[in-house]
Amino acid sequence: MILRRLTQHIKAQNWFAVALDFLIVVVGILIAFQITNWNENRAERAKEIQYLSAMKRDVESSIQVLNFSISDLQRQQNARQALYTFHQDPDTLMESDELDKLVAYGLFSLARTDLNQTTFETLKSSGQMSVLKSAELVKALQELSAKIDMSEVDKNEDFQFTWKIVDPLLIGEGDFNNILLHDLGSLKNKLPWITKQPGAGYNPKVLRSQRFKNIILYRTLYGQLRLEGFSSILDQHKLILRLIDERQTKLGVYP
Repeated sequence: MILRRLTQHIKAQNWFAVALDFLIVVVGILIAFQITNWNENRAERAKEIQYLSAMKRDVESSIQVLNFSISDLQRQQNARQALYTFHQDPDTLMESDELDKLVAYGLFSLARTDLNQTTFETLKSSGQMSVLKSAELVKALQELSAKIDMSEVDKNEDFQFTWKIVDPLLIGEGDFNNILLHDLGSLKNKLPWITKQPGAGYNPKVLRSQRFKNIILYRTLYGQLRLEGFSSILDQHKLILRLIDERQTKLGVYP
């Protein structure tokens, strides 16, 4: 209709009316663009809010896991220190139950952690990282991914050393029964036939051998690397949590 009226005004050489019609068309187009942009921005804002909320849950879950893993690693390091002290002092006496516990925690135990990166991986794999409008948050997430990759390298080296070097000693140099009992965890109820054996364990001579000492030192080194890696990853999670809170506040979403 506007085009028909514009044509009529041109034929009548009513230039004021032509200009007015043209202005109406331009303004209408601009308004339409503004409405489209507003709807798109609103949809992107809603999507960002949704992803931020999901990511916050992931981060809070991972922080709990990391706190537990760090405590577990520290317990392992404490056990290794106690075993090293026992090795160094031939006059030190220790109950067999306590030695079994230290060997289980210090040599057999392997610290595992399962971090929740579901939301971040979804954004990355779907190419939607641009949904997050905080450049600082995106950078922190990328740095976290790099830290986790480095930690995975340390974990693999620790596991490989344990499987190839430590486990043969534990299996071949003593009674593994009571050591296993300390590390069964949730499997203990499923394996009730594995019970404590009086007198089982490892001869103090084995625990004071040079090979045993070297194994303690190696696992202590890997343990320290993993402990520092987990602590760095925990700090990064706390930073990301703060950045999420800041972004949510800016978007008008309050925890």
